[in-house]
Amino acid sequence: MGVSVHVVKTRVKLIRGGKLDNPYHSPEFIKRMRRVGVELFKRWENKEGPNNLERLVYSTLDSYNIKYQKQVPLYNMFVVDVFFPKQKLILEIFGDYWHNIPRTVKKDAWKRIFLRHRGYQIEEMWEHDIKNLGAEAVLNKFITKYNLI
Repeated sequence: MGVSVHVVKTRVKLIRGGKLDNPYHSPEFIKRMRRVGVELFKRWENKEGPNNLERLVYSTLDSYNIKYQKQVPLYNMFVVDVFFPKQKLILEIFGDYWHNIPRTVKKDAWKRIFLRHRGYQIEEMWEHDIKNLGAEAVLNKFITKYNLI
């Protein structure tokens, strides 16, 4: 870049102190960048849209008339499968293959720790449970546990 660390630190101090105008700190710019970031995370995290397993869970939740949100970005870092805002509750739907890959296991663990630390309750539904027991049976346990009806 050709700029010393001292110059960068000085500019940051001046910008933070309000002595130097920074167009990138305007409320309009920040709001626009947040909106762009959320859209990018939605596309990046869920390129194909909801998979068959997610669609099955969504349709089962719809049949119970439970209010929830699909594919919600949180903290411009994650997109969660199902979000219940009143309860600060997250339901993640895990496919057996993808969520057993070591890289994804680490990412899921970090996501779980991060969100729990911020006061969210997180539940996970696994593909094998949904296939063996049925989406309705697995969701009934979840709905009963959190008293969603």
